[in-house]
Amino acid sequence: MLAASAVGTVDFRSIIEPIRNTNPYVNYIEAICNSIDVAQQSVTCQSIKCEGTSCEMNEFDLNYDHLIIAVGATVNTFGIKGVKLILYVYSNLYQPNLNDCILILLFKA
Repeated sequence: MLAASAVGTVDFRSIIEPIRNTNPYVNYIEAICNSIDVAQQSVTCQSIKCEGTSCEMNEFDLNYDHLIIAVGATVNTFGIKGVKLILYVYSNLYQPNLNDCILILLFKA
């Protein structure tokens, strides 16, 4: 769907479903998990908060009752040599739209 969004076949707003507002009783945290202590029921996490041109890295511990692990994904280049040199990966739905704006500005210049 990201590719279809990038070329304009699908509007990116039609395939986004934000989960943060669906359940007000759950806290959603985006972070990297460095370690899991099953005996203590806690995880050590690391997050990055960026404002402007400066970024701050925070490490914190979270206690849990139930732990749900959702892993990310990486792009498969299928072993094709040189693909990583010219590949541009969309990591969210807003990047294709941002690229359209940048291309329009470049063509107008």
